[in-house]
Amino acid sequence: MADPSQRLTTEGFTFDGFTFDPASGELRPTGGDGEASRLPPKPARMLTLLLERPGELVPREELVAELWPDQHLDVEGSLAYTVRQVRLALGDDAVEPRYVETLPRRGYRFLAPVKEGDDGDDDRAAEASPLPRPLSPARAIRSAAGVPLLLLALALSLVSLRFAGTGGPTRAEVIDVTRVALLPLRPPERLATDPQAVAANQRLGQRLLVALADQPGLDVVGPATTAAVVKEGRAPGEIGTALDVAYTISGGHAPDEEILFLQVIRVADGGHLHAERYAGDEAALGRRLAAIAEELARAARATRPAPGHGPG
Repeated sequence: MADPSQRLTTEGFTFDGFTFDPASGELRPTGGDGEASRLPPKPARMLTLLLERPGELVPREELVAELWPDQHLDVEGSLAYTVRQVRLALGDDAVEPRYVETLPRRGYRFLAPVKEGDDGDDDRAAEASPLPRPLSPARAIRSAAGVPLLLLALALSLVSLRFAGTGGPTRAEVIDVTRVALLPLRPPERLATDPQAVAANQRLGQRLLVALADQPGLDVVGPATTAAVVKEGRAPGEIGTALDVAYTISGGHAPDEEILFLQVIRVADGGHLHAERYAGDEAALGRRLAAIAEELARAARATRPAPGHGPG
């Protein structure tokens, strides 16, 4: 007899114009419109866990245990990066989610109604109702008996990736990415209405974004995205939740004093990891931005979020 957990996995899921196959990680639009995409293993597994329990909170601790069992890594940054990959595949928005909702410091929840398999009256009824469904017999068996097998499969997958010997790691294998948000650079309050000072900060911010994006292992959310969240006056922790980042980089340039101030803040507890004043006019600072970006990236990578805390 076939393993019920395997039968459940291969049936796939349908939701809000998408069909997802957990076995292959393939996400495709229903109705034949658009091209299919294939999620890397970690995002595919995370999406599966969320789709299995639509409308329910999936605790972050459970996701970490499933995706990185017994691994010593920056789980907060890795979790945020993996959620970001899921959202990118779905075209979702962390600030106004349609599919994946962040419950700060608790976990994530899939918002859209989900149908398992391709047809069936029970599935159609479930799709029409936004309420969470009770566990099916197959899912109950999987919850009780399938966990050891799942952990074994994950461990074997990690071993095969480690010793594949195929050259550099693929994007799916890079799980220690540090995710940061660069907030818009702003002049001091006394120069807040000076258009030249504002423009100089915008130019430096754009060049700093390019320099940060060149840093290995750094996933950067730029000012074009962060500006809207900052405008709402959110606290650092709320910014981290909204943007799925573990750290923020902020500051500004004072043209009259020729000083650029930059700081790196851990959003989990507001801790300052780096704060520095760099002397120079806009042109001189521009020539130093590669080295400055390296300092900022080093500060973010060197310090992990406090256990049990994180951006989202």
